[in-house]
Parts: sequence; C-alpha cells; structure tokens
Amino acid sequence: MRKFLPCALLPVFLAPLQTLAQSGPMTSSAEPFKLGTFEIQGVPTVCVVLRDQYLVALNAANQDLATNPIYPHIPMPVT
Repeated sequence: MRKFLPCALLPVFLAPLQTLAQSGPMTSSAEPFKLGTFEIQGVPTVCVVLRDQYLVALNAANQDLATNPIYPHIPMPVT
C-alpha cells in the first residue's frame, strides 16, 4: 500500500507539467484574421476573412499552393 499511493499520485503531480510543455511563448499573427463559413456557388466553404474585406477559401488556396512546385507535397490529414 505504501508503494501504491505514491505511484497513483504521480500522474496527478505530473499533469501540470504536460500543460506547461504545450504552452509556448505567446505568438501574434502578422495579419489579424477571422474564420467563417460562407456559401460560395451553393457550397458551404470555410474561409479566412482578412481586414473584414477579403475572403480566402481554404480548399482553393490549398489546391493552388499544392500545384506550386516550390512547395513540397504534404498530404491532408484524414479525420
């Protein structure tokens, strides 16, 4: 029982260390943006909104970037 209690409490004491490891220095975006879902030609599309003026459709931007030979091909994660 004496050895079990410290082993059982060890994850409780180490859990805050994991959260500290995931939080790095605060970063800021070079350009403030918002995310939104918009209907484009009848299709719901996820877009980035820049300066409350411009929409960037993420799928279209990703496909355009993928065709550029300067950037390596990175497969989309499957959810």
